[in-house]
Amino acid sequence: MPQWSISKTGLDELLRQCTVQISIKETETSGTGFFVAPKHIITCAHVVEYAYDSEANIIISWDGEEFDAKIKNYYSKPYPDIAILNIETSGHPCVYCNDTLEIGDNLYSYGYPENQSDGDSALFTYEGPTNSLKPLLKLKDAQTCPGLSGAPILNLKTGCVCGIVKSSRDVYSDLGGRAIPISILDSFLSEIISSHYEFHENDKSWARHLSEVSDTIKTSFIEFRKKTIIGLEAIGYNVIEKELPNHLKVELYAELPHMLHVHRIVVKLHHDLSLLDADIVRNFNSDIDAISTKENPITGIIVSSFGFTIEGKQIAKKLNIGLFLFDDLLKQSFDPNRIIQSTLNFYDSDELRKVYVDLSCQVTESGKGTIYKPVEKFFDSFFSSTKRPGIALLGNFGSGKTSLCKHYSYLLANRWLDEKSRSFLPIYVNLRDINDFQSIEKDLLTLIHTIYETPVTEKGWNQWLLNGSTMILFDGFDEMASKMDKTQINYNLEYLMRFCILYNIKIILSCRTHFFKTQVEEQTLGNMLRLYLCDWGTDELKEYISKSLPQKKESSLEIIKSTYNLEELSKTPIFLKMITTTIEDIGGYVNQAKLYDIYTNRWMQSQDYRSKLSPEDKQLLMEELAMEMFLNDMPRLEHSLLPKRLKGLFGISGYEVIKILDRDVRTCSFLIRNPEGDYYFVHKSFMEFFVALKLAKEIKNNIYENFSKKLLSFEITSFFINYFEDNTEIFIRGLFGNPEKYTRANFAMSLGQMGFNETTFNSLKMAIKTDKSDLVQFCAIDSLFLFSEQVVIEELTKLSSEDNEIGNYCLKKLGAYSQSIQTITLFKHVIGFDENPIRICAVLDNIASYEMNDLLDDLDLYIKSNKWRKNNSIIKSIASAMLAISDLKVAKKFNMLLNSVSEEIIKKSLENTLDELKIKFRIMIESEARENKTKGIKRRENEGKIHSKYGLLVDDEQFKTLLIQLYPTAKTKFRKGISKSMG
Repeated sequence: MPQWSISKTGLDELLRQCTVQISIKETETSGTGFFVAPKHIITCAHVVEYAYDSEANIIISWDGEEFDAKIKNYYSKPYPDIAILNIETSGHPCVYCNDTLEIGDNLYSYGYPENQSDGDSALFTYEGPTNSLKPLLKLKDAQTCPGLSGAPILNLKTGCVCGIVKSSRDVYSDLGGRAIPISILDSFLSEIISSHYEFHENDKSWARHLSEVSDTIKTSFIEFRKKTIIGLEAIGYNVIEKELPNHLKVELYAELPHMLHVHRIVVKLHHDLSLLDADIVRNFNSDIDAISTKENPITGIIVSSFGFTIEGKQIAKKLNIGLFLFDDLLKQSFDPNRIIQSTLNFYDSDELRKVYVDLSCQVTESGKGTIYKPVEKFFDSFFSSTKRPGIALLGNFGSGKTSLCKHYSYLLANRWLDEKSRSFLPIYVNLRDINDFQSIEKDLLTLIHTIYETPVTEKGWNQWLLNGSTMILFDGFDEMASKMDKTQINYNLEYLMRFCILYNIKIILSCRTHFFKTQVEEQTLGNMLRLYLCDWGTDELKEYISKSLPQKKESSLEIIKSTYNLEELSKTPIFLKMITTTIEDIGGYVNQAKLYDIYTNRWMQSQDYRSKLSPEDKQLLMEELAMEMFLNDMPRLEHSLLPKRLKGLFGISGYEVIKILDRDVRTCSFLIRNPEGDYYFVHKSFMEFFVALKLAKEIKNNIYENFSKKLLSFEITSFFINYFEDNTEIFIRGLFGNPEKYTRANFAMSLGQMGFNETTFNSLKMAIKTDKSDLVQFCAIDSLFLFSEQVVIEELTKLSSEDNEIGNYCLKKLGAYSQSIQTITLFKHVIGFDENPIRICAVLDNIASYEMNDLLDDLDLYIKSNKWRKNNSIIKSIASAMLAISDLKVAKKFNMLLNSVSEEIIKKSLENTLDELKIKFRIMIESEARENKTKGIKRRENEGKIHSKYGLLVDDEQFKTLLIQLYPTAKTKFRKGISKSMG
């Protein structure tokens, strides 16, 4: 689209005439503002923050004179960070505002930066918006210096002001900055907008300068028409190419089919640099009357890109003509309140509401680092400041991932009802209902229609994702991905990351820890945070017992403490739920398989006059159903298959009998029948338990058919070994004597979970060396990584030192022994001398995952070596390691990474990581600046010291605010008191 020259139109001079310099009399700080309406100046709130807190004098310099100003409206940082100042003067021009903006548009700004206090110009390029929750405009290609905050941004394509300069991305380079969209006035300052438009109705000075823009406006009209069609289709209209009389000034004809009639409309598009007035509305109404009939009535709407006069609105209301700004049209396409109400209803009807206990988490799996509780509070803090797409929520089976996701959805839904505390629209998605992420937009739309019963068109849904503020809680990734191989799993996650970036949404993705560690490549999820749920402790145990068994609290706690292994099992929420349900039946030694056996046996043994299945038949049925689901990767069994299954197992014929048996199964508490009639286990672990039980019975009878069909999950194996106690001999025989690779691999995994002994260790070593199947070799390696003995660490380090498939597989996992001298020594060697990018990334990813500070100097030397340039995988891994360790010496080199990449998606990921680093160093920078102040160091020197030491890690906006707090004048201190000045 053509860009035009401001020098030809004179708009640059007019913009400068609208711009003012803002000074706070008691401080050395200054900023910029501009006239947006008569006697009203808009600027950033942080420019006048000190005056707002201390009632200091605000001086406006404009047209060679100085004026006192008063704060009329103030909306504090970090968002929206705008203020309206009122001054008593007249005869000044006002900017013309319009938020039309496209990626790549050239932008012009003028203001009063500290290094050019007489005024300076800047040219930017628009990169795109930041997050949709608190949107900003991202700018590049020019330096944004202190003092430029509050300056107007002129779109060189439309000739209108589209934003307000807010902050710099780096005050010492031309990385650009961020700006507040001018559309913020609609949300916070509607009365100013009215005054703004009234001014331009009477004063045509700005419009007269726009003659050069007319060609551009005509060109962009085609785009405006296309977008309007998208908006109409999002609501459900069919836009039809219909021949209308030529004299009619109508651009579009559309129909919305209803059950008994068709609603017909004609649409006028107003894409002009003036407000739509009453005459245009009256003329449009005449056009409608000319084509509307009693048999086929037609109504009209007008879509404008700039707005309407007050009289135009009044006439339109009287004539029943709809007036829409383009953004308002899009808002008609989707009502999020139905999702909110459904989310609240789901939780209110769930027994979880009565017994939910706050969970705790940490960002490292190893047990080091801060423990956060409740997790929901960590979520709030993280998502309010991060640029990352979201969180990978990891925990062992039954650790409370689903309960947490449902509870956080409920909290977000409650907040949505209050506009002041509203953040994200929560959408909880059980991934059992999704096949993959490759058609996620359509699959989500189906869930919106069915689960949440919310009507919305496909285009309307996509428009909401693009423009709304959404958090999707994807629960149970391991369930969705169980039918995929490792390549498919990581391809799907890459697609999910692109989906997040495309729509700028936030996600929480829950997954079992072991599945995630063995199947997900570290780099696939980019800079998503890995968050690990912690086991329950005594406090959580007591709280849950109090809520679930209030009358038996003390006796139940005593049984748990006195029963061998029961207190250990109670650290897992799902186990504790079963314990409280079966507390009176528990006695003696209990392992997890026995606990499930006791719990499920209650239903097995229950019989009444309607029961048609014996306890033995019920158990056989559960085992068969579970095995069918497992072998065929079916998270649920279609209802039509269940009667056939009953008939096949028990030789029953006759439709009525099968219906009765079907009804008998429905009384089961751990097998659910949904409204569609499909069956699934209430928790995946029940399916895993019955599979393990069936396999254990078969193995003891030398039947290996099912055992050889598929690799068992870690969880199935953990149940399976409970039936063999310390009898490892059968596993070792199977590992070396069975011809089927899946059988050998399953025995290799089982040996690892049986615990360490010399025989097991030597058997796994031998399998790694001699087995011809890499599947068996990798399973044997995974089992070794379950041990912590020194001899095992030495063996795995030795394997990792080899640059081959087995060695590289081991190296990726070796960080599990991050405290071992052997591990650290090998990592130092790889990062210092290895040339294989796969091995380099493996070490860097381990540094990030396990915060290996012992390798700081090695990481620093590697970055200096420049060996990583032109390898995006290594660059992303270095960035992750920098963020995890957060060492100043290493982090200051982050600009080397930024300057080495050209791909936009990678650069954006790195910039998000840099924002995270700034947050991590903020406290350190603030502490040092305060210490410098106490030593008597003056402001300019303090500022220079901090920037010299921390470079691009300084958050300029935050730091400038701190300096204002630290360096008020002595007069202000005396009058207001030190605590007020520091406030």
